[in-house]
Amino acid sequence: MSLKLIFTAALCAALFTGGGSALAQSSPKTSPATAKPAATPAPASAPIDCPAQGADAIEKTLLAAPTCGASVRLLKACAFGSSADVQLAQKVVNKCEARFSRRISKQRYRAYRAAQARCNARYGKMQGTMYQSLAAICRAEAAARTARVARRR
Repeated sequence: MSLKLIFTAALCAALFTGGGSALAQSSPKTSPATAKPAATPAPASAPIDCPAQGADAIEKTLLAAPTCGASVRLLKACAFGSSADVQLAQKVVNKCEARFSRRISKQRYRAYRAAQARCNARYGKMQGTMYQSLAAICRAEAAARTARVARRR
C-alpha cells in the first residue's frame, strides 16, 4: 500500500469516527458562544471487533452467525485484508445462497449473478491480495442483499 493511501484512509477514519472538524462545530454566521454542536447521526450498524482469533475460529463464528447480514459484518470485522479472506467470504456466500436459492425468481437470480460479476470486474484488474479480499467481501455483501430481499417476499 502506498503511503498516500494509508494517510488518506487514516484521515477519513479519524473524521468519520468522531474526530470531526471545526467547520461542523460552528458556522461563520454565528458567534462561538451561540454555536450549537453539530448532531452526529447514529451509525447504521456500529463497528464491531472480531470475536475470534485465527482462521478456524473465525470460520466457525461466521457460520454460527444468525443471519447473512451478521455473517458479512463479522467477515468485515475479521478480515485479514489478504487472499485468506476469499475462503472465509465463500463460506458466507454459501450460507446466504442456501437461504435464498430456491426462493427467488430467475430474474432475481440473474441480478444476483450480475452483482457478483460487477464485484469481480471492479477489483479483478487490480493486482494484490488486498483486492482479492475486497472482491470476495463484495460478493458476500451481494449474497447477503439477495438473501435479505428474498426473506421479505
